[in-house]
Amino acid sequence: MICIPSGMGMAWAYMGLVPHLDPRIPVVGPQMPTAFAFDGDQLTLDQLMRHFVDRIREIQPHGPYHLVGYSAGTLMGHAIATFLQSQGEEVAFLALIDSYPVTPGDPGTYEAPKDDLSLTLEILEKLLERPMQHAFENETDPGKALARLVADGTITHEEAYWVTRCTRCVQLNVRLMPSYSHARFDGDVLFFSATTTNWNTDNLRSPEEWAPYVTGRITAHQLSARHDQLMRADNTEIMGRIINEHLLPLVSRSSRILTVAGDGAAEPEPAEA
Repeated sequence: MICIPSGMGMAWAYMGLVPHLDPRIPVVGPQMPTAFAFDGDQLTLDQLMRHFVDRIREIQPHGPYHLVGYSAGTLMGHAIATFLQSQGEEVAFLALIDSYPVTPGDPGTYEAPKDDLSLTLEILEKLLERPMQHAFENETDPGKALARLVADGTITHEEAYWVTRCTRCVQLNVRLMPSYSHARFDGDVLFFSATTTNWNTDNLRSPEEWAPYVTGRITAHQLSARHDQLMRADNTEIMGRIINEHLLPLVSRSSRILTVAGDGAAEPEPAEA
């Protein structure tokens, strides 16, 4: 099963799902390249999609492919699936987790926080799993805020690097969102949705929004959680059980891959001074 990275560019989001998958299901997660995160101002959606396709083909040259996408990875996962099919490859399994088609005239659905400082703080709190608002008081430059936290020992250089990297990936994904023009996936889709909020909007949306872009049946499951809580243990246990039911009959290999593909382990860069 190939896990397409979420908006922060990391396939690590799926690590909580892995323990709940049957050991016979191989798992791999390509990462957003560091170069794209820090120098992706001119990157196009097609270039990003083709990068992931190339990484997938390095791991598995031909189908049948089994894909899953969470958050921004939902949109990219669907795009990769339809592209692979256009190349004559079989995509036997596609699971989409709580994201919806980009529709003309609705660019605000996927808006990120309005300023870099707010986004950096949001990602820092997600990664550290604790409130950090106090550390950003009277600060307007996210790089300087992170550097101060490194200097006083609150976070490490590596943590500051990953916060900056994930922030840049979110900004890149948000910039590319309006570029999506969805082709039609030939097959069934397994869909998981949050029941309280989706992405950065309070308006609940329907899995049936994917119907024009799927030829087969959309099997939807609701989870009692916010979008950003879907990868917590209680929810990943439910998703893992359901994925096993759908995917295990398709899996013939007995070996298991627990791999993060790409340059996710790149050397940390220090926070800006």
